[in-house]
Amino acid sequence: MHEVDPKVAFHLLKPERVVFVISINEKFQPNGLVAARCVVLSGNPPHMAVSLGTEYNTSKLIKKSKEFVISVANKSLKKYILLFGKKSGKTIDKFFESKVRTTPSKFLKTPMLKDATFNFECKLVRQFEIGTSTVFVGKVLAAYHNKKRKILFNLGKKFKEI
Repeated sequence: MHEVDPKVAFHLLKPERVVFVISINEKFQPNGLVAARCVVLSGNPPHMAVSLGTEYNTSKLIKKSKEFVISVANKSLKKYILLFGKKSGKTIDKFFESKVRTTPSKFLKTPMLKDATFNFECKLVRQFEIGTSTVFVGKVLAAYHNKKRKILFNLGKKFKEI
């Protein structure tokens, strides 16, 4: 065992689930990004958290709208990862550009990804800054599972459904 830079170790912590985090702007238009830092915090009551860069447009939208959707990816959503992971919602409409399919949420104004393996509707209950990131804690108001789809994992330089 030898010491390494924590940033290097973080990049080696694979596999990790591929999730899209979605929120809405003041005109109720969706914006989202791909995130690696997503965790279940509590089962009773159900809470999840995501950690996003503080300066990301999606972070700013979650702070304003007080809601977000976590959509767990599968192979059918793989083609959207690069666009949602590299482009800023400040400069393009990712949903218009990608033509990714959405469906309305039951409790939120933020839509869900229709073809996701899981969707979690989250109402923001807490947020805090840590370093260059904001951790958003959401109470899960509803969860949906597409049993025909497996979860897509990031293995580093490739993806695999499990």
